[in-house]
Amino acid sequence: MLDSRQYRSIREIANAYGKSRQQVFVYMEALASIGMVGINGSGYKVLSKEGILKLGTYIQPAILGKLRKESGIKPKPRMRKTAA
Repeated sequence: MLDSRQYRSIREIANAYGKSRQQVFVYMEALASIGMVGINGSGYKVLSKEGILKLGTYIQPAILGKLRKESGIKPKPRMRKTAA
């Protein structure tokens, strides 16, 4: 599914797959750890389709954050809570 469309966020992928953001995050982190998925300036991309048998054997913590920072994608500004 990542081949068919360019996704910029975990939320977009979760909505397209019908899964929770947490499930998609863990799955994308596992794919990125084995070099199957990367991030460029326009979003997530498939780097390789080989190595699927290694999926889940090693998950590098915080790899998606590192890849996002290297790609130059800036985080979205968060809303500040106002005093009620």
